[in-house]
Amino acid sequence: MRAYGDPAGRGSRIEYQPALDGLRAIAVALVVVFHLDLAVGGSTAVRAGYLGVSVFFTLSGFLITRLLLAEHAETGSISLSDFYRRRLRRLMPASWVTIAAVAIAATFGVFAASERLRGDLVASALQALNLREMFSDSSYDQLFADPSPVAHFWSLGVEEQFYWLWPPVVAFALSRRVARRTVVVAFAVTAIATPLTVQIWSADLAYYAPWTRVAEILAGAVVAVWVTRRGVPTGAARLAAPALTVIVVISVVAPTGVDPVVVSLLPVVAVVSALAVLGLLSDGRTTRALSIRPLVALGRISYGVYLVHWPVFVALSPSRFDVSPITLAAARLAVTLALSVLLYRLVERPLRHAPLPARPRVLALSLAAGTAVVVGAVVVSVDARPTATAAPTVLSWTPDPAGSSDDDAPPPPPTTGPAPGSTAWPDGLSAVPRTDPIVGWPSVDAGADAEKNPDPAEPSPSAQAAIAAALDAPPAAADPHVVGLFGDSVAAWLLRDGASSLDLHDLTVVNATMAGCDGAVDVPDVRDRRNQVLAKPDDCHDWPVWYPSVIEAAGGRLDTAVLVLGQAVVLDRRVDGEWAHPCDAIEWYVDDVERRVEWLRSADAHVVFALPSRLGRNARFIVPDDADRRVNCVRTALRDRMIDLEVDLIDLAPLFCPAGSCDAIRRGDGIHVDADHAGPVLVDLVEQARRTHPDQR
Repeated sequence: MRAYGDPAGRGSRIEYQPALDGLRAIAVALVVVFHLDLAVGGSTAVRAGYLGVSVFFTLSGFLITRLLLAEHAETGSISLSDFYRRRLRRLMPASWVTIAAVAIAATFGVFAASERLRGDLVASALQALNLREMFSDSSYDQLFADPSPVAHFWSLGVEEQFYWLWPPVVAFALSRRVARRTVVVAFAVTAIATPLTVQIWSADLAYYAPWTRVAEILAGAVVAVWVTRRGVPTGAARLAAPALTVIVVISVVAPTGVDPVVVSLLPVVAVVSALAVLGLLSDGRTTRALSIRPLVALGRISYGVYLVHWPVFVALSPSRFDVSPITLAAARLAVTLALSVLLYRLVERPLRHAPLPARPRVLALSLAAGTAVVVGAVVVSVDARPTATAAPTVLSWTPDPAGSSDDDAPPPPPTTGPAPGSTAWPDGLSAVPRTDPIVGWPSVDAGADAEKNPDPAEPSPSAQAAIAAALDAPPAAADPHVVGLFGDSVAAWLLRDGASSLDLHDLTVVNATMAGCDGAVDVPDVRDRRNQVLAKPDDCHDWPVWYPSVIEAAGGRLDTAVLVLGQAVVLDRRVDGEWAHPCDAIEWYVDDVERRVEWLRSADAHVVFALPSRLGRNARFIVPDDADRRVNCVRTALRDRMIDLEVDLIDLAPLFCPAGSCDAIRRGDGIHVDADHAGPVLVDLVEQARRTHPDQR
């Protein structure tokens, strides 16, 4: 097998090197196995398989730059229109088909149609999903918790932004005879920009930013310039095996998610990938090993595999199929390969050789028209329902001012705005005046009425219907029972999604939840199943700050306090400098809960503790495989302490795992109750808690 290209660097012909397709196969395999999220020994098999994308970047930088240099060597110039025509044919049709397929699938309920999905699809069609992610509140760490079926299009955005800018830069550099100097300087500057961006802004922004990720592409461009000018060095083949080994080992052992150290070192990973590319340009054992037919075949369809695998994985989620992880993984892979082959044979290969207009203006119009059609299809087909917002701080009933006089009206319970740490009143609800019968009525679907009620100063049709129904309802109790619901997102989302089912005529519910934190004091670091350390959100409040603000928001009175705690402590914690399993170190948390109970009792609240339930299977995106053992240890420790303190208990297991199935009403992530089941669960929980109060028995 001969070396890749012209060893002397004087020719323009580029000889096909099948081992580079083999490298593509390895890169896409790392990404796919990472996204399968298969556990081996309690930890994800390939924790940092996202580094396969970095290999793709470097290989693309090499190939694109080598083609541009070869064209210039042969013709003395670079035709930008020819370059963009080839890129359009190669990339856009398959991308458009995938985006359109996801949009169509969303209309049939395969994916949850939402404002976020619509925005993701449009940004993907515009080659800008990475820019959208840069300025969003989400993190790549949330990939498995809240999956968007086009989340992987961020990398295509980075590459396509590079394709728009790099050819003119190369053409200009060649015209000034500074090509080699330009690419080396560009790599050095962007390589330094990566850790600087991590330090100045954040690892999340650096992960998506084009000015940081382009360093990985330019590493391949440096190899292309070297090979073009000097040929492939003697002995380069010996670089391939060590470089590939380093890439695979790092992909297995590096932390999952946007780790600041890993993101800062991405340019170093790119250098290793560049050495692998260089080593595969000449004959050697590794080159021959990566040139075997199965790997080459996978490499040729790797673009389609990358496009379709993540939507397939999201569609074929564990919540939809009651099968073993291995069986589900096999099904996911089979469907991915089948769709990838179809995409290659029906779209990629035919259109790669299809004639396209040579005139730049017509080419630009073709690209704009294709993008417009896809964006239009997304906007029309995907119903953009807004993401649900938090419930109001206090949900209560106030008297009807039209039907009651000031003399006979019972005193209204306190009604307040959002308390510290909570989000704003839901859109469309805050517009309901405080004098209306319902304050912060949570059953209004603001998204459904947005078009019908363009004036935010007026109650929406759903709010008006709720008010009309309220006027015919029994009068509110003069002294409603005040229940405070405490906890993290398990309780917060339950209240958010189920509050409309509560009967507030003789009840006031105080929202004392904090999504993302449950108020534990000095909470130790926590790590997930991938050994990634999870940071405590900046807006979390410890309970000595949070609980008094809740009592104040309730007007100084809280009859019953329901603590929905214990789900957050099922993960490993760094206790006394060592990572500890919850079965081995839970006393720190139980002691903290005891102090909360005593404080609430001192505020004249009757305390009820809700024992945490077992988790659903989908919780394995964050919890190790021994989740049941972890929950049992937490339940036992908390139950025993609450019995010692003579605290009334409610067991969440019958509520969250009806008929013994912990997946029936927690299909999403195995932790939170699905929105369509939240109402009955919340009503049952609140009523059980109220009945434990001495005055309500």
